[in-house]
Amino acid sequence: MFLISLSLFQIIVNWGVAYLGYCDSPQKADLIVLFLGPEREDRKKEAFKLIEDGYAETVFVPAATIEFRRNCYPDYYENTHIEIICVKKFMEKMGFKSAIMVSSSFHMRRIRMISTVVFEDMQYQLTFRGSRNSTFKSYLPMWDFILLRRMAGEYIKMMVFCGYHFFESGLLGREL
Repeated sequence: MFLISLSLFQIIVNWGVAYLGYCDSPQKADLIVLFLGPEREDRKKEAFKLIEDGYAETVFVPAATIEFRRNCYPDYYENTHIEIICVKKFMEKMGFKSAIMVSSSFHMRRIRMISTVVFEDMQYQLTFRGSRNSTFKSYLPMWDFILLRRMAGEYIKMMVFCGYHFFESGLLGREL
């Protein structure tokens, strides 16, 4: 029974990791958006490789503007959400219509989820590109507690985002 439970846990962990690892093929864009965080060097390499390959000429790092604007948003908005709002405002200001979002592959599913909400009424072409050099792989040994904690953290942040988006959108008081 223990071995069956252990095997089932490993299957669930691997499915969870594979789901997080979202990545589109790159397409020509006006802008590359670089999200900083763990694996910063891998993310930067990916962004500059995309520039070198001719996908875009401009890089925007939203984390550079977040500290000055943090108090303009509700306290429960986490940094990635605020960064994506900053990206939208920057794109509107500059007249950009397309962007490649670059982060670790571990982070891409949440970036895509939040971007879908932030950019929902806009005609933008967004591509989501996880770093090819990431130390995050689609298979996660269950004894790698650091990566397990990161995976769990991503899922928790995704659930929190869905929860507050649900309340903010006014769906709670509507009849379905």
